[in-house]
Amino acid sequence: MSDTSIGRDLILDAARDVVIEHGASGLTVRAVTQRAGCSTTGIYTHFGGKQGLLDALYSEAFAEFHQALYGGAESGNEVARVRHAMRAYRDWALANPSRYLLIFAFRASGYTPSPEIVEPTQLTFEALVDLFSDLVRAGALQGEPRAIATHLWATQHGYVMLELTGPGTLTDDPVGAYREGVSAALRGYNAVEDVVAATSD
Repeated sequence: MSDTSIGRDLILDAARDVVIEHGASGLTVRAVTQRAGCSTTGIYTHFGGKQGLLDALYSEAFAEFHQALYGGAESGNEVARVRHAMRAYRDWALANPSRYLLIFAFRASGYTPSPEIVEPTQLTFEALVDLFSDLVRAGALQGEPRAIATHLWATQHGYVMLELTGPGTLTDDPVGAYREGVSAALRGYNAVEDVVAATSD
């Protein structure tokens, strides 16, 4: 198969497979060419090199992560939405560990996302701020929505990173520990019982 007949999607599929198997630090142009069955010409034509490949995978992973958190939530039901978002965070990370680490621990691999692709991914966090803003307006939480979102984001990330990269999960019930950690964080903002129960049951 010639380089001209090997399209962008096939090369991206190969690059994704390399990251899934070997992590972002294992992605090289050579590894992708071997997986895709092309020369470097195709990669440089479609992506400009390794940076472009990683940027494409970063954007793709963040888009899927965003969809997992917010795409399946019940519209107009803030309690159901926060329950879905809190649980989907861990579920997606554990189902896609290498891709989660690509978007949240990229510095460990020596990769830095290009500035133009980072800004759109901020919408994922901003959607969480909006969700907590709705809960504060409804009287279900007390506090500044961005501060609440930052605290919950960091709490989720901490528990997930312990499972993925830490010295064990520190518990034989990582699901229960994660849910209780999220619930405890919400209690700190005087969350109504419906909100706490939604994230802990």
